[in-house]
Amino acid sequence: MSDRTFYLVRHGVSILQENGRVCLGKGSDPPLAPSGFEQIEKLMETSFFRRVKSVKAVYCSPLLRSKQTAVVLAEGMREIRVESGLSEMDMGLWEGMHFKQIEKEFPLQYALRGLHPSVPPPAGETFAEAASRMEETLFRMMEAHPKEKKFLVVVHTGIASAFLCHIANKDFDENRGCRLTHCGHAVVKYRDGGFEKK
Repeated sequence: MSDRTFYLVRHGVSILQENGRVCLGKGSDPPLAPSGFEQIEKLMETSFFRRVKSVKAVYCSPLLRSKQTAVVLAEGMREIRVESGLSEMDMGLWEGMHFKQIEKEFPLQYALRGLHPSVPPPAGETFAEAASRMEETLFRMMEAHPKEKKFLVVVHTGIASAFLCHIANKDFDENRGCRLTHCGHAVVKYRDGGFEKK
C-alpha cells in the first residue's frame, strides 16, 4: 500500500462542553455551540487549512458535532463520508454525566482514573480498543480510495488520543499529552506498513 497522509481535526466545542465539564462519548450527540463554529472559522484562516483545502476524501463520525465541523470545512465543495469507526469512545456508565456527579457516584473508579488516565469507565471502552478501532477504520478508508493520497478526518479527542499514543508507542496513561483541543489538528503519515505522527 502506497504512502498516505491523514489530516486529523477535532470537532468544534459542543453546547454540552461549553458551559460545564460533561463526559461525552459515542452515546451523546449534542450540536456545536456558536463558539464551536467560531473555532472552525479560525481554523480555516490558518496555514494548516490551506494545506487541506484541496483534499478530496473527507471523513467524519456519525455524531453531530463531527458532522457539523466537516460540513463547514468541506465548504460545500467536497463529498463528506460518514464512518462509524470514527465515533468517540464508549464512556459506559459515565456517558453524559457531569464529572462532579461521576466523582460522587463512582468515587473509587474516578480516583483511580485520576491516577491512571487510561483506566476505562465502568462498562466503557479501553484505550487499546479505541486505538485499534481507529487504525482499522483508516485502513478501510485507504482500501476504499486506493488512488487518494490525502484524507481529511474530523475526529474526537478520546479516540484520537488513543490512536496517537498507540502509533507513538506511548503508554496509554500518557493519553492526555496526545489530546487535541477543539479544532486542534495533527498530521499522520502511513508508510512502510505503519502510521507515524508528523
